[in-house]
Amino acid sequence: MADKVFVESGRNNRNTQTRATANSGVNRAGARTAAGSGAGTGRSSDDRRLERDREDEKSTAAKKAIDEEVEANARKLLKRKELIRKIVIASLAVIVLVSIAFMVKTALDTKSADISAEMLSKVKERENNNPDGTPADDQPEIHYTEEGEPKEVLPEYKDLLNINKNLIGWIKIADILPEEGLPVMQLPADNPNGNTWYLEHDISGKENKNGTLFMDNRCDAMKPGMNLIIYGHHMRSGAMFGNLEKYDSEDFWSKHKAFTFDTIYDHGTYQVMYVFRTAVKKQGDITYKYYDFTGDVTPSEFESYMNEMAEMSLYDTGVTASYGDHLIMLSTCDYEEANGRFVVVGKKIR
Repeated sequence: MADKVFVESGRNNRNTQTRATANSGVNRAGARTAAGSGAGTGRSSDDRRLERDREDEKSTAAKKAIDEEVEANARKLLKRKELIRKIVIASLAVIVLVSIAFMVKTALDTKSADISAEMLSKVKERENNNPDGTPADDQPEIHYTEEGEPKEVLPEYKDLLNINKNLIGWIKIADILPEEGLPVMQLPADNPNGNTWYLEHDISGKENKNGTLFMDNRCDAMKPGMNLIIYGHHMRSGAMFGNLEKYDSEDFWSKHKAFTFDTIYDHGTYQVMYVFRTAVKKQGDITYKYYDFTGDVTPSEFESYMNEMAEMSLYDTGVTASYGDHLIMLSTCDYEEANGRFVVVGKKIR
């Protein structure tokens, strides 16, 4: 019985040891598994950390590239703006220089025209104030009547004709032209230089932006028709007909109702009748064209012209004309419309 107990006891002890060994193995395996799991978890964290570092580096590099590109674009923009600024400054400088040159040229042209007109005026006055009043022996006979007879030239214009044979008259308008007045030129109808040559030449024939007052070459000063037309530039300096538009004021007209225009053959005083604005019309337009009224017309045409001008006139002067009266038109450019013209019409009263 004791042996049996001993044997059972021994078996129990071996089972206990076996279980202990098994448990120990299990524990060691669990420890290894835990250790392995811990090791695996550690490598994954490092990888993620390395991946984040690489992403940060990429992000930093991309941001740096963007910053560099923005900076490069900003430099290009600044260079472009600087270039534009320099171009603008250079352009403005050129404009200023050209403007100054133009103003100087215009001023010199104006002075040249004034000197020439003053010179002629002195010649005119000298002849006009000749004590004995005898006509010069060298009177130029440049114009002839239809009968072939020379027409007498007024004494004060004889010397002037020796200076310039294109002289056709002299005009004076207070507060519009210089006090001594200005000469009026006219080229013959068959002159190759055309009707408008004096728009860009002074009385000596030199090129001049101010030009010279001139009569339409379709008009005949020797045998005046019903109308004469004198043209002149509207210069901003006031030269030539630059001040003619003062007549757009009825108040100015009320103090300057008359002016004088002498042809080289006859003295003349004119009363302002109409003042109007108009424009150069197209060739085919069927409408009143003041610049085509250069000589005699029929009574019905004359009445039609008077009605047209009266309707266009800026104000009523109370002056009218009858068929057979002699008129004169002073014409210059007007800047209120394209190809505009400002016209003052006078009627000869003596």
